Amino acid sequence: MSQLTCPGCGNKMDKKNEPDMSIDLCNTCGGVFLDQGELNALATGMAGDIEYCSIDHENHKDKYPERKCPKCEGWVMKKAALLNYTDIILDYCPNCKSFYLDKGETEQMNAKLEDLTYLRKSEEFRGEIEGLLVRLDQVPHFIYGADGLG
Repeated sequence: MSQLTCPGCGNKMDKKNEPDMSIDLCNTCGGVFLDQGELNALATGMAGDIEYCSIDHENHKDKYPERKCPKCEGWVMKKAALLNYTDIILDYCPNCKSFYLDKGETEQMNAKLEDLTYLRKSEEFRGEIEGLLVRLDQVPHFIYGADGLG
């Protein structure tokens, strides 16, 4: 498959393969393009279907211009508020159900999700082990230590 064009800056995106997903990353602007289901895998602050809870029919506004989906020719991405009510606005393609996150929005999303949990503590954890992005809460602690980091 050919490289996607970044909806944020128009440069080519590189595919980054991880054990549980494959994301398209723009090395120029830091944007991330996620296929359906990958936002849930990337969201670590709160367990659950973050994607489903973030799609509504409202017209949210943010500081970024309207963007076109790099996978669906002619489709304009909608602005979706994370969990429908936060001030974190993501770009969402209603055709292929993908999301585009600008640089820093992944960290903002996970911090907000953690803040919204009952104990204000992450329910899921993602980090790097040996150069691979993995769900640390699903790595056996006897392999990488009690904290999951080895």
